[in-house]
Amino acid sequence: MKIVCLGINSEDNLSGVPKWEYSFAFAYLQAYYTTSKFYKQTEFINLIYYENIQVDSVIDDILANQADILSVSCYIWNIEKTLLIVDGIRKRDNAIKIILGGPEFSDNSGVVVEHSSVDIIVVGEGETTFKDILDLYNDENRTTELADIKGIIYKDESGQSTFTGKRENIVDLNTIPSPYLLGIVDLSKMENRLVAIETQRG
Repeated sequence: MKIVCLGINSEDNLSGVPKWEYSFAFAYLQAYYTTSKFYKQTEFINLIYYENIQVDSVIDDILANQADILSVSCYIWNIEKTLLIVDGIRKRDNAIKIILGGPEFSDNSGVVVEHSSVDIIVVGEGETTFKDILDLYNDENRTTELADIKGIIYKDESGQSTFTGKRENIVDLNTIPSPYLLGIVDLSKMENRLVAIETQRG
């Protein structure tokens, strides 16, 4: 299974500052997925842009990767462009699963699912929820359904949104494998680069 992880950063316009190459959110999601038995059959592709990127350009890049899943990390500065992108993707690829997550969403975000091309919204922390979603789609002999996964809003067969209930937060963040130690983040590319940190979990 192939997953495109799309990150659209705010345009800071800081003179001489190198462009960001990573999304730490996606690095953590991938690191946590190394605990899954399906990890070795899963390919993660990170596409990182700035908010001034043209929508059609992003759509073309995503479709060129022929992914099974598109995952987007959403914030106040990119949500409008994200919805334009996913609607454009859906017009050209009806099979791809589209998953959104990030601090923009809460358990009352069902309207986004009902009135867009989004299949699933992850509400709250993403690591365990995202793993469960990927396991479901990776498992050809699955016995679980989206309704069994806590912490998501999904679109049912009638097009209505369903919230599966709150998922408890991870108590010990040390249980998440390090994306640095796993080599998911290439530290050699981080030398003399900008690191922006915005934390919600301490």
